[in-house]
Amino acid sequence: MAPDGISVPASGVAVAKSAPNRGGHAVAAGFILPAAGLLVSVHGTVRYRVICRQLEAGEFAPATVTAIVLSSAVTLLALLAVVVLP
Repeated sequence: MAPDGISVPASGVAVAKSAPNRGGHAVAAGFILPAAGLLVSVHGTVRYRVICRQLEAGEFAPATVTAIVLSSAVTLLALLAVVVLP
C-alpha cells in the first residue's frame, strides 16, 4: 500500500475523532476520507503491476490521464469531507 493510501484514511480517522460534536457530519467525513484512501491504494497496486509488466517487456509508458483523474477525485473527496464537517 502506498504511503498516501495510508495517510488519507488515517486523516479520516483523525477528523472523525477530533470533530467537535462527533455527529453525523464527522461520521460522513470519517467514511469519505478512507474511501479516498482506498481509491489511492487500489490505483497504486494496479499501477505497480502494470509497470512491472511493462518493464519486463521493455516498454515503459508513464502514467497520464489516470493519475490526474485519481488525484482530482481524491482532492474533491477531501474537500467534500471538509465541507461536510461544519
